Amino acid sequence: MDDFSLTQHVKAPTRPVKSKTLDLLLSSYPNSISGVSTSSGLSDQDIVNFKINLKAMHFSKSPHRVYLYKKANFDGLNEFIAKSLAEFFASNPWKTLWSITGMHSKML
Repeated sequence: MDDFSLTQHVKAPTRPVKSKTLDLLLSSYPNSISGVSTSSGLSDQDIVNFKINLKAMHFSKSPHRVYLYKKANFDGLNEFIAKSLAEFFASNPWKTLWSITGMHSKML
């Protein structure tokens, strides 16, 4: 068990008739298990009692945005898009894009 970094927490025999420890309680975090004890069971084997000392992980999602389209200014949006497109095409974008990408030097 040491090869896998596991700790056996049951130290007392769980089969008292033969003084054998049949139950395994293994963990990779020894401090996460406490209060290990055995008590008489209904059969010839004892019950293993223990506590797990771990905190529950709580993941909270950030609130998502809800857009209120009823309050949108669609006339202003349409004007902005029309103005932007007009400026884009007036500035001869193809020549600008051609020089930015460097394609003109590869084509020579």
